[in-house]
Amino acid sequence: MAFKIAPLSRFYINSVIVGIFGTLLNLLLLGMSGYVLARFQFRFKNLLMGAFSLSLLIPGAAMLQPLYLTVNTLGLYDKVVGLIIVYAGFGLPVSLYILSSYFLTIPKEMEESAYLDGASFIQTFFRIILPISKPGFGTAGVMQFLLCWNEFQFAIILTTGNQSRTLPLALYYFKSQFASDYGVMFAATMVVIIPSILVYILLQKQVVSGLAAGAVKG
Repeated sequence: MAFKIAPLSRFYINSVIVGIFGTLLNLLLLGMSGYVLARFQFRFKNLLMGAFSLSLLIPGAAMLQPLYLTVNTLGLYDKVVGLIIVYAGFGLPVSLYILSSYFLTIPKEMEESAYLDGASFIQTFFRIILPISKPGFGTAGVMQFLLCWNEFQFAIILTTGNQSRTLPLALYYFKSQFASDYGVMFAATMVVIIPSILVYILLQKQVVSGLAAGAVKG
């Protein structure tokens, strides 16, 4: 009945696409940049980190109008690509701090040995740093995926109709002005939350080790 009342199948596909590609884009942008911020010293580094810190204090509601205008101007309104870009950018500060904090726990001697053996910066990152940073990427990936999967505010403002909307918006189909079908609504709610629970269960080991990294040294 839930699938008959609301286009859950269409919304489900949209949520999977937004969740996967929004997470991959976020981790791709933050992987090497977080490593550079953790390992190297350069001008305006503290200013850049401060800007990311301040962005955590800005409520999402304050960004609705500028985001709507920007997305509409770029021709990405009511498109899945627009949601992917917005979510990837919105999760940058959290992913940055998770990854950069994890990179700081990796001994510098490992990179120095790689450089002495003739490895370039790119080779060192992908062959040495990336494999041992799986817990950090797992933690950041789970947090970003949950953001993409559960976010409601931006999704309802930046989309219209049924072609690009995601699962959290489907619950509106079970409410009316005078009554609500709570039985079917709760069934649809279970459909919405089960994938996020499964993702956390599958990556639980990486999440726990990633959050605990750096808490105890020596």
